[in-house]
This record gives sequence, structure tokens and C-alpha cells, in this order.
Amino acid sequence: MTQITRAASKSPPGVGDEEALVGAVPELAHTGERFLPGKGSAEVAYDHIARYRLAERYVQGKATVDLGCGAGYGTYSLARFARGILGVDLSEEAVAYAAWSYEAPGLRYEVGDVAGLPNPGGSFDAAVSFEVIEHLERPEALVEEARRLLKEDGVFVVSTPDKQAYSNNRNSVNPHHLKEMYPLEFRELLEHHFRHVQIYWQGALSGSIITPDRAELPEGGEVVLESTRFSLPEPVFDRGAPITLYMIAVCTNGPAPEPLKKPHLILDCDRQIYEEHADWRAALGALLRYRSHEIRVLDKRAQARAERRIADIQRSRAWRLAQRLSSLKVGVDRLVKRG
Repeated sequence: MTQITRAASKSPPGVGDEEALVGAVPELAHTGERFLPGKGSAEVAYDHIARYRLAERYVQGKATVDLGCGAGYGTYSLARFARGILGVDLSEEAVAYAAWSYEAPGLRYEVGDVAGLPNPGGSFDAAVSFEVIEHLERPEALVEEARRLLKEDGVFVVSTPDKQAYSNNRNSVNPHHLKEMYPLEFRELLEHHFRHVQIYWQGALSGSIITPDRAELPEGGEVVLESTRFSLPEPVFDRGAPITLYMIAVCTNGPAPEPLKKPHLILDCDRQIYEEHADWRAALGALLRYRSHEIRVLDKRAQARAERRIADIQRSRAWRLAQRLSSLKVGVDRLVKRG
């Protein structure tokens, strides 16, 4: 397993120290499967941040590993709470980006296969793995490895799409997902390796908030939740469960953690993510419109060139001769038929 530091990630082979200091941030393509701040949908950002926020309570003061850390943002967010954290990902590009972008005491990133790390068994007190297991041909390999890496009372927090809600109900197929699971499958897989398994349901919401004043929300204050169905002829307000697309499981062979008793809602209070991703979508839309315009212009130019070429051919002596020969052949054919 290869550890990549910020210095290493910004120093390509053959580049001197002075040049490395002005190196650019490593490129990392936005595929939609990794969270990159400021890119992609706000929904992905909200879900990503909320998962790691939930994980904070389980990694507090613990040696932690993030299996499938991607671009490293979530791993970095846990570094404030964990007693050292290791982010692991199979992608060298993602690890280089993470090492460049995020630094914190006790935080490091390494390239490695999350289903088979070289670390000794029992190396960690906590492990997290968010939206990774569905990318593996053998999902149980990740669970087995997490169990091996954890101490006997270690905690494993893992998330994955709910196949029924994420794919079936939306009639969609994610080409990057090799093995999605239904809730019962997910639970049975985890319970085969862990004595205690708590499963929660997650999804990003759209809505509006009304507050009695502009003060901060009180600690532990009650929030009235209402669900609204806009798909009907007119809005219907009730306390129905909102649509969720993902499952988050908290697993351990030690004492069962205190379960969540109420919904955990995270608000984008300053609308930063909302605005950032709206700007990103607008910029992407403008780029697509520009590219479409370019394609149309190129098509028209290609068509005009083809028409000019045809006109040139038709004006050529060879074309005129071919036309005369064709007319002569038609005449000969007629004479043959008459005779």
C-alpha cells in the first residue's frame, strides 16, 4: 500500500523542488461517483456531508480507517474527532488529490485495495465506508476486511443505495454499481459478521423552513417536520415518511451503541452548497449549449464544404464526359431493345 503525502502528490518525476512548489492541484475527473466540493449535484453534497457528520459520534478519540475515501473530503472532516485516521482508495489520482487538498494532524492517505489491506488485524477502533460496497463484485469482501481490521469491540459504519428506492422505483441503472442490495440483503450480510447492526435511512430533501426569529436553533430544540406531496393536483401536508435512497448501518461486536431515536436533519443554513452547485450547474449548462452551438456550426460548415465539392465535381470535364457516356449508353440500350 502506497502512502501519498501532499509534497509527493505535487512533485511529478523529474520536477525540482522550486517547480513543485508552484505545481497545480492534481486533476481529478468528476464522474458523479466521487464527491468533489463545488461540483455535481447539491443532493450528492448534502448526503455525503450528512453521512460523515453521523460518523463523528462513532470515531471520537478512535484510530479510524476510511475504506474508499475518494477525494478525501469526508476523511478530512473526521480528522478533528478521530485519534488518527487513514483514508484508503484504489485510485492513485483520488489519493493524490486528497493528499494535496486536505491536511490535518493524524490524517494520512494511502493507495490500496479496500478488500485486502496489508495492515495487521485489529489495527483500528473504527472503520467507515460510504458508497463503496456497491462498486465491488463481491461486497462481502469489504465487510470481511472491515471486520478483520477492527478490534473486537470496533465499530463499522457503512452506507449503500437501497436498490428498491434508488434503482427500481426510479427505473434507473447506475453503470458504476456492480452489486446493489435490498434492505434484507444488506442486513443479512452485515449480521453474518457483526452481532449488533443498526440500520438508518437517508435521503436529501427539498423544502423551506419558517422560524420565529433569526436566532440560532436551540440545542436539542424541537423541529416540526411535515411532508408535502406536490405530485398530486394540490399539495398534501402530513407526517408521511420522505423518500430515502440510501441505507446507513452501524455495526459492532462490542456493546451496541445508543441508537438514534429521532430523525437527524442537517440544514445548509447559509445556502453555500446550494448556491455553489447551482452555479456549477449553470456553468455546465452554458458549456453544453456552447458545445452544441459549435457542433451545429461545424455541421453546417461540413455540409457547405460537401456541397461545394459536389458542385466542383459536376463542373469538371470528367463529370461532363461521364454524363455524355451515360446518355450514350441509355441510347444504345434502347436501340438494342428495339432490334
